[in-house]
Amino acid sequence: MNATISYFEIYDSKGSVVLKNKNLNSNSIEVTNLTPGVYFLKVIDDKNQIKNVRFVKK
Repeated sequence: MNATISYFEIYDSKGSVVLKNKNLNSNSIEVTNLTPGVYFLKVIDDKNQIKNVRFVKK
């Protein structure tokens, strides 16, 4: 994604929202405070495009 992040949500493997933010106006998300595990990221950019990504925090 080469656009600016307008909104994001991070879900844990149970489907619970563990982190969200709007009006971020950035191209990075800080995840150092998350415990190790599998997460799902939903991002909406400044062009209203939605991207869903699975990632592993070690």
